[in-house]
Amino acid sequence: MIAMLAACPLRRNNFAATKIDNHLILTEAAFRLAFAKEEVKNRFPLDYPLPTSLSGPIDRYLAEHRPLLLARRRDASTGTSDKAFWISQTGTPLRPISFWIRTTALTRKHLGQAINPHLFRDCAATSIAIELPAQVGIIRPVLGHTNGFTGQRYYNQARTLEAARAFQGAVDTLIKGEVG
Repeated sequence: MIAMLAACPLRRNNFAATKIDNHLILTEAAFRLAFAKEEVKNRFPLDYPLPTSLSGPIDRYLAEHRPLLLARRRDASTGTSDKAFWISQTGTPLRPISFWIRTTALTRKHLGQAINPHLFRDCAATSIAIELPAQVGIIRPVLGHTNGFTGQRYYNQARTLEAARAFQGAVDTLIKGEVG
């Protein structure tokens, strides 16, 4: 769950609503996540190829863990969760708020810091702005935004960080007496 969210910083409603074969699609090379514009908040279609390194864990979840979770359903006659990718511990599709709670708990446990699903989106934008400032324009399609204002904000944040680092380096040099 954490690795998929890091690779595809979707909004929690879309991530929790992922359906097998509708959104999670197996291609020749690997899986991908795709959402039509009607399913996305900003009406911007999303299509993320997942890293091949996630294929094994996804296959294992689909073959081993998901069937065990589905078996926990109280009313096995309801087929509502048959296509849902994320299944709760009660055998029902994982709700967006449950996804938020689960993600936050898992990141706290495994990373030592609680990271909610929206913060993954923030981290993606910040990483792009810092590591690829010349390509800050990709923030808009990666996050599914309709305009570039958010990308510009993160670009400005990255520039501020870059300026602060340069300033701190200059101060360190002065403190060490390396400048006449």
